[in-house]
Order: sequence, then structure tokens, then C-alpha cells
Amino acid sequence: MTGKQNQLTLETVNGQWRPGQEARFETLMAQWDTDDLKARPVVHFHGGLVSYEDGSITAEHLAEPYKQAGGFPIFFSWGSDLSTVLINNVADFGRDPAFRRLLARLTQFVVFRLGGSFRLADAGLKEQALVPLAEVEAQLSASPPLAAYEHLVTEPGLVALGGPAIDDEEYAVLAGLIAQDSVLEALHTDSKVLNAPATLKVLPAVWWAGLVAQAINVAGATLKRLRSGRGHGLHATLVEEALRVFGVRDLCAATWTVMKKEAADAAQEKGPYGQLLTRLNDGAARPLLVGHSAGSEHVIELIELAARMKLNITFDVAMIAPASTHDRVARLLNKHAERLGQVHLLGMADVLEQRDTLLRAPGVPELIRAALGWLYPHSLLYFVSGVCEAEADTPLVGLQRHHLPHPASHPLVQGYFAQGTGRTVWHGSGDWTHGSLDSDYAWLSAQVQIPTPVVLTPNGEQMDLAQPVADKKRYVAVNRDFALMNGLPAPDLKDLLAHASDENVLMHGGRQAALLTLTDEEATDLRARFSGVELEEDVPHFLSRSPLVPPFTVHNVSNAQLLQPVNITVTDPSNAGIAGVKVLAFSGSGAAFTTLTGAKGVATLQVPIGTTLDPVFVLPRSGFYAQRFSPLPPTFTVVLTPLALPGPSQRDWSTEWIRGQATLGDGSGVKVAVVDTGVCHTQLKVTQGRWFLNGKSEEDKIDVDGHGTHVAGVIAAMAQVLGHAPNAELYAARVFEQTPNGEAAGAFSYDIARAIRWAVQEGCDVINLSLGSSTYSKVIHEACLEAMQAGALVVVASGNDGSVNVNYPAKLPEVVAVGALGVQGRYPADSLHARAEPQRVSAQGVYRAVFSNHGPEVRYLAPGVAVLSCMADPVNPAAACGNGVAAMDGTSMAAPQISGLAAAIIPFLQQQRSQARLQALVVKLDQMVSTLLKPYPGICK
Repeated sequence: MTGKQNQLTLETVNGQWRPGQEARFETLMAQWDTDDLKARPVVHFHGGLVSYEDGSITAEHLAEPYKQAGGFPIFFSWGSDLSTVLINNVADFGRDPAFRRLLARLTQFVVFRLGGSFRLADAGLKEQALVPLAEVEAQLSASPPLAAYEHLVTEPGLVALGGPAIDDEEYAVLAGLIAQDSVLEALHTDSKVLNAPATLKVLPAVWWAGLVAQAINVAGATLKRLRSGRGHGLHATLVEEALRVFGVRDLCAATWTVMKKEAADAAQEKGPYGQLLTRLNDGAARPLLVGHSAGSEHVIELIELAARMKLNITFDVAMIAPASTHDRVARLLNKHAERLGQVHLLGMADVLEQRDTLLRAPGVPELIRAALGWLYPHSLLYFVSGVCEAEADTPLVGLQRHHLPHPASHPLVQGYFAQGTGRTVWHGSGDWTHGSLDSDYAWLSAQVQIPTPVVLTPNGEQMDLAQPVADKKRYVAVNRDFALMNGLPAPDLKDLLAHASDENVLMHGGRQAALLTLTDEEATDLRARFSGVELEEDVPHFLSRSPLVPPFTVHNVSNAQLLQPVNITVTDPSNAGIAGVKVLAFSGSGAAFTTLTGAKGVATLQVPIGTTLDPVFVLPRSGFYAQRFSPLPPTFTVVLTPLALPGPSQRDWSTEWIRGQATLGDGSGVKVAVVDTGVCHTQLKVTQGRWFLNGKSEEDKIDVDGHGTHVAGVIAAMAQVLGHAPNAELYAARVFEQTPNGEAAGAFSYDIARAIRWAVQEGCDVINLSLGSSTYSKVIHEACLEAMQAGALVVVASGNDGSVNVNYPAKLPEVVAVGALGVQGRYPADSLHARAEPQRVSAQGVYRAVFSNHGPEVRYLAPGVAVLSCMADPVNPAAACGNGVAAMDGTSMAAPQISGLAAAIIPFLQQQRSQARLQALVVKLDQMVSTLLKPYPGICK
């Protein structure tokens, strides 16, 4: 560390300067006054697990990126004992065998109360009705812990359970389980953590009764949270409530309060922050305040102090995984809106937040990490929300889960940072952790310069382009003059590619390709200086999902607008409320409002007073047909029609219809790749799963949207709604990231090309691409050419623009493009699916869907309206895959009909993968589909 860089760090303790630091502050500000008055001040506050030494290291890493972006960096470092508290107290619970045994007993009971498949209806509340204790103890060592039971907390009916969390009979059973556990009784004598509430003067029998009562409190609180939508997963919620009951919560809360007080004490007019503001008030440049984790409290205190001092300063704010509560930030937005310029938020998507184990935090010794990985499976922010705050599951601004529909989140905060506002980026993949987010130099540099760029996908959802700065684009660079092993042609190009990891380089038709981020000037310069380098923009591609729901951008309600709630109730035919249904409503001006129904089936939209909502879309994730209303029913109650699930054959109408009378196989020995949003369902067997994002790749078996699971189900579902080839081997390649609302963003050509090549290398016979773009990509074209030359059939959705212009890559001659057809009578006439019908339909009821692209490149039409197939649950890395069924529309659903048919035909060809077999396969498909469509001559026009 250089002395100059160290001079950038200003250290405080108890709200005052540490010795020698005030003089350092004056030296630093004098430098700004004389040399860099026009430079933008960047005031950075680190998080709560950072020592003074680590604060200096943070300053060393960030000083140069801030300077290069045009900022003048000022780093404040403040003391915190939270890390010591976590290591010395929470870790004690993980080491204690009595606590682990007690947790296993509580898990037995809570799992029974949630209602699992192991429940014996005639056993009553006896131990033999519970999941075996040995199994639970083994699951505590699973990764993540208790993963086998996490799916129970997402059951749709859970929050609708009536009665108390624990009734008198259940209380007696749980008390008996604990009191009669001789192993626990023997262990408790030496238990440091379970003996903590007792004193030496308490008789053992009295203490034991107290422990039983405390344990029941843990179980009751856990069940109450899980049933009210306030749980953090089964295992995490149990641990959080145990820590709260057995005293750790008070210790953590006290430490957390001291940390907040440190910020408040420093924010006095004559204190360090007052001195800073006085100097900033004299500058011309707008200051940028950066707060990481607990550092967000210091940012808020600084702004509030500026208001008390009546200074005329406008601040831009960059929050990195802020630990501040929704209520705290809502007050800031309400009271100090005039002092706020751009306010941006960087965090981790919930899928990463749940994987970021607390014990990975800085300062935790490796021995403790290795021994206690089972104790708490989630991140520091989850721990603060579940243990340190006064109320369990207090909404924090840095947790993505609290920006989704949540019973306690503040609507002002949710609206301010909602998707489409351009204020929020959630990292959904890679190796990001809570502690490493401040090393996203690209995002931080963009905050110093201009607002972070945001692109809206066609369905109105936000995606992070992961660009280093606002004016850079993603490019794929390919060298056509040298083989991979011959090295790079010039030092300059070598320097340009130096940031690309080995994973970020792929074989591209026998050549080398790499993913770059360049300005327009850099791209022009690269082309001019290196004629052998071929450069193309990395093109975003989008899912070929149904356009029956129009594109939208969620309306951002301003602070000044008066709002009124509009309650829409969604029920089934028996009048039971349906939870988790997406309601999307448009105003006359085109503004969009959206939310999910709660436990009782009620969706509450906060809209400006006087707003008329028309049309309104009611979009169930599974189990029911979607609806569109214009206007809403007068009662604001919507009754959804359950899906017409298949009969004895277990096949949906769509797969039965296109198979006709053909005799087909079950796909045994055939490998099918689904390049999509991922695949995750109990009736889908995934042989291999990987994600390909931003030039990197890792093993992965989740679905960030549900789209990929539905596609895969048409091909290879083993039961429920039988796929064409249930014994085929599925290879899931996820190329889409998740957005904050739980849907997929865009996928880029470089990642798609890598996924196609991976499928070819794994020996896949069929590759399904239910995605597309209006822009040609050579890197994808060459990947498809490589697949064709290997004998793999690439099946691509034609797109959903209702146009004669077919999307890429469906337009390529090396693939087969598939459009969508529908059949009247296969869905309710008043459902959203009926809007796929053209004005004139043949007498037989068969039609080409109005949304289907239908240019000359389309080789096949296949069912793509109201197709029933598997649906994944919303992303939850600790839970099992979903088991739902959904009706979906789009050429996305038509393409897998052909992929599935191909997988069912291939075994009959009795040939290894080759171009000859590929030609024979296409001939067979041509014969089948042309015979099927012959009675409907007008359908292809």
C-alpha cells in the first residue's frame, strides 16, 4: 500500500476523528481545493464487517477506478465489532451438539406441521408419523441444509392454513418429543448455548421445562413466519428464531444499534461529517455518496445532516447491497427528495443472496467456515433482516426479495427502485458475494460518470448489460488470420484481450473468439489497426413467448402523486383465492401497474387517484388459463378456469394432435439440448445443466423464468403431461439471467453460440432454440453450421411478431424454423389464448396463430397456443424443483413439438449422428407434418 493511497482513508471512532485523522482530512481537502476543485467528490463508506486495515485495502483498490472515472475519492473508515460477535457467539451454536439435536427435533415437528408426503393420515400426532430423526440429522449436513424439505414452504396452500401455529395437542406432542429425548437430555448438561438462559440456582427439572417452552416458541414463531410469507426458507427461519429465543438476537441487535449510532454520532455539525459537508458546499461538482452494506446508514445520516445545516448540496447516491430498512429509505425519499439527484442500487439477485453463506463473510477463520457451513445458509443481509432487526424479516433495501411482492415492504421504496426505472442492477450469476460487490469497478465507475445504462426487453423487464461504463458495448472479436495455437498477432491486441479469462475464449470455426467491451471509438480503432480481426456487436436475443401480453414498462409513481388502492380478487370456481397470480393492468395513457395476489387471492395495485384500469391481464403461473378483461368485472373479482389436464394417455392435446397416427419411440438414447432459461421440474430428468453468461460457464440446474422448463416438458416430460420423448436425455443450457420480478432478461449471441457448441460437443442429437432476434449474428450462424455438420438438428422458433420477417437464427438455412398454429376448442373461448385466433378460422377450427412469424423460411407449423406442459416454481436455490403445469402460447411452444418429434423418430433411423442421418430425419419430419396439414390448405398462407 502506498502512502499516498493510505492518505485517502479517514478514520473515525465513536463519531469522532481518530488521533491524527483530522489533520489528514485537512490535507486531503486542501489537495481538492487547489488541484482538483472541478473533480467530482466521491465519498465512500464501507460495510460493517470491515476493520480499519481492511478499510485501507478497500481504498487502495477503489482509488484508481474512481480517479480514472473523473472522481476525487474520499474514504471514511469506522470501527465495527459485528464480525467478532458473529464469530464468537453465532459460531458457538454451530459447534454445540445439543443445539443441533434440538434443531433436528424442531425440524421433525415443523416439517410435519407443514404437511409433507411422509405424513401418515391414520397415525395422529405421534413420532411414527414424523420424518425419521436420523433422516433429519443427515439432512442438516446436506448442502444446503434441509434442502429435501424446503419445497414445503412454497406450497400454494401453506399460508391459507387456519388455526393457531401450534394447538394444545401439538404442543403436548412437541413437548414430549423434547422432554423424552434422552440423548438431548444428556447433551444439554455441557451445552454452552442452551444453558445460557439458566442460572446455577435453577433446579435441573425447572430448567428442562423452560427449555421445552423455549423450543416450542421457536417452532411456533417459525411456522407463523412461513405461513405469512415472512420466512427465509425452512432451515434459515428455524435457526433465526432459535437465535432470537436463545439470546443471540439481543447481542446482535445491540451491536447493530451501536453501528448505526456510529453513523449518527459522526453526523454532527461540528463532527467529521459536518466538517466534510462544509467543504463540499464550496465545490462546484455534485458529490457522489457510496455506501456498502451498513455504509448506507452513513450516507443517509450525511444527507440528513446537510438538511439540518441548510446547505445547498444535491447528492447522487450509489447504494451497494444496503443494509438500511425500507422504512429508513422511504423517509429519506419523502423528506429529502429535493437533495437527491440520481439514486442507484447494486445488489445480488435472490438466487445468489441465498447461496452467499454468512460464514463466508470477511474475517471468519477458515476452520470455522469449514465446520459450520451447515449453520446458516444465507447472506449477511438475510441474517440482519432475520436476527438483528427488531422484527424478523424486516425489509432491507439491499435484499431483492423485498423488492418483489412482500407483505411488509414499503410501496414507495418498491416503486422507486422498480424494474424499468433504470435505478437498479441485480447480479444474477457469477461468483459475487455480499463482500465482493464493491469490486464491481464497472458499475462504480459508471456512477461517477453518468447514470447506469438500462435496456428494456420487449416485455418491459430490466436487464443488466454488465457493461464496464455507460458508453461501451459488448462485441465478439474473431481473428480469421491465425489458428488458436499460433498466439496473438500483436502486443496491442494481446493487451486488449488480457482481461478475457480462458473461459471467455471459444473456438470459432477453428479460430479464436473473445468477448470484449468497447466504445464506438475503440471498436473503430481496432478494425482499422487489425484487418485480421472480425468484430461484431454481441446481439441480445429474447424469448419467443406470446405477444398476447403487450410490452410494458412498469409505471414509476412520483412522490407527489396521491394514490388509491385497487383490489382485484382472483379465485377458482369454488371461490377459493389463488395466491401468486400476476396481475398486470394498463391505464388509458398506457402506464402499467403489476403485482402478485397474496394468500387470499387479492392483488392490490397502488395507482394515482382517478386512474381507470383497462385492459387488465390475470396471468397465473400454473394450474389455470390466463384471462384478459376490458374492462374489469364490476365486482373486481376474477374467476379463473382450471386447466383441462390430459386424459389416460397423459399427453396434452397439442402433442397428441401433431403425432397423429404415427408410431413413434420414447426417445431412448437420444440427447436433446434446450438452450433457454434453464430446466427444473420433478417430471424432467436433466442429464447435464450449465449456464453460459457473460462469457463464463458453470454447472447449473435452475430455471430463472419457467420458459425453459415448459419447452423441455413438451419434449421429454416423464409424467403428468407426457412429452414426445420421455426417455430422452435432456441437456439444459441456461443463457438468460433473471430480472428482479423473476422473469428472464435477454441472452447474448456469444453465450448462445457457446451453448450450441457445448451441446454439439456433448453429442446432442437435437438442439432447441425458442429464442430470437431481428439482428443477424455470425457467431451464432457458425455455431449452427458446426451443429449441422456434426449431424445435429437445430430447431428454432420463428418469432412472435405476426410478420413475414422471420427472426434470426430461425432464418438461417442450417436450421429448421417453426411457426405456431392453434385449434379452437382446446382452451376456453373467453381465455387470453383465444386472442391468438385470426378473424377467419377454417371450418375444422385449425389456424395459424396471429402472432406467428410466417415467412418463406418457416419449414413447419406446430401447435403453439394453450400448450400444456411443465412449469418450474419461482427460483429458490434451497427448494426442490416445481411440479406445476401451465398453458403457454408462442412459437417457443411450437418449436419443441418438432424437437420432441425428432427425438421420438431418431431411434427408428438406427444410425449414429451424421449428416446422412440428419437428412433422413428431416425427410421423415417433412412427411409427417405435410400429411398432417394437408387437410388445411389455407393455414400456411
